[in-house]
Amino acid sequence: MSAHATQRRFDDAGPQKVRRYDVGGKLKATHRKADGTILAEGIAVREGVLEYRRRDGSVRRELVTREALLDTARTLGRGPMTLDHPSTDDGFVRADNFDKLGTGDVDGETFVEEDAQGGFVRVKVAIRRKDAVEAFDKGVTQLSCGYSVVLDETPGEHPRFGRYDARQIARDCNHLAQVQDGRSSGSHLR
Repeated sequence: MSAHATQRRFDDAGPQKVRRYDVGGKLKATHRKADGTILAEGIAVREGVLEYRRRDGSVRRELVTREALLDTARTLGRGPMTLDHPSTDDGFVRADNFDKLGTGDVDGETFVEEDAQGGFVRVKVAIRRKDAVEAFDKGVTQLSCGYSVVLDETPGEHPRFGRYDARQIARDCNHLAQVQDGRSSGSHLR
């Protein structure tokens, strides 16, 4: 498994803040409005250990805790939807590029829930732009969060999810992307 990451260290002794693009699940349409807008819901992110392939080929394992899920739910509500992740210099949606990148929006109400696999964030979204609606109809239904996060570099072992190299803390979501191929199961629009 792999993910995109841009790392920036604040200082040699402290935590580092990084950008991440992680896949949550698939979207499922719940309603199609007369204007073509698709209302859908899906899982944006799951609790557990995410694996990131480094440039040297080694794997870094980062723990997504319940607290990270709460941060995701808190910061993802009312966020923009995109078709794929932005290819801007910083890879994020801003007020000055939303007209170009935005395809819809995440509902203001997000939900942290639990199932047999652990905790997850469920979202409702509106897909509004024509190319994103057409992509949805062609099966582009995976979800992927774009966010910045502070990493606690203390390694450990979670009793359920196993060994990890760092913990993700203080997640700040920027956008939720509709993508073709996700890297983790269960994260899709439905």
